[in-house]
Amino acid sequence: MLSLGSGQGDKDLILLEALREHGIRISYVPVDTSQALLEMACGGALRAGFAAQGIKADFTRLEHRAALAAEPETPRRLVILIGNTLGAFDPIAAAGELARLLRAGDLLLVDGELYAGDATMAGYDNPLNRRFAWAPLHAVGVRDEDGDLRFEAKDDPRLPGLHLIPKHFHAGRDIAALMGGELLRLSQDDRLDMSHSYKYAPDTFLRILSDAGLAARWQSRSLDGRFLMVLAGLA
Repeated sequence: MLSLGSGQGDKDLILLEALREHGIRISYVPVDTSQALLEMACGGALRAGFAAQGIKADFTRLEHRAALAAEPETPRRLVILIGNTLGAFDPIAAAGELARLLRAGDLLLVDGELYAGDATMAGYDNPLNRRFAWAPLHAVGVRDEDGDLRFEAKDDPRLPGLHLIPKHFHAGRDIAALMGGELLRLSQDDRLDMSHSYKYAPDTFLRILSDAGLAARWQSRSLDGRFLMVLAGLA
C-alpha cells in the first residue's frame, strides 16, 4: 500500500487492519515530505505487525513521481490519496498524474469532498477552523489585528460542478512578516493568497477520474454523505 501524503498514518492503519482481516498480506509504504510524520506512520504500522518502509518525497514533483512509478519488481500496489488531498491541488491535472503513477494491476483509492453550498462554507468559516487557518500567519508575526482572513466560494469554469474554496489574508494596515528568513512587506489592502480546497458534485468527481484514464470499480459515500470515495484502475 503506497500512501501519498500519508501524514502520521492514522487513516492508513485503519485500512491496513481491514485488509489483513480479509486475509491479504500487505506491506506499507508511506510517502510524505515530513521526516517526523513518516517516522510516526512507520512506527504505528510496525507496532501493529505490518512491514513498513517510509519514503521521504514530494509526490507533487515530477522527478519524485517518476521514481515512485519506476518500481517494476514490487507486487501489485494499492495507491491511496485520501482526506480530500486531491482537492488541495488542481484536481484535473493531479488526476492525470496519479494515472501515470499506476502500473498494470495497480489500484487507486481516492476521495473527494462533495460541495454542499452554505454547509460547506460553514465548515470553513467558523472559530475552530479560523484558529487553524491563522496559525501559519501567526507563525510569521502577522496578528489578528493586522487584517482579515477571508474565505470565498467560486465555480471553476472548466467543469460544471467543480467548486473552489480559496482563502486569503486582507491586510488592514502596512505590516512586515518574516518568511523563510526573508522580509515580506504588505501594504494596507494588499491580498495574500493562501491555500485552497476543491469540492465536487458527485458526477464531476467521477468525470475527472474518467477523463484522466481511470475506471471506477467501486464507489461509496461516507456515512455523513460529505465524501465520495472511489477505487479505480487504469481504463
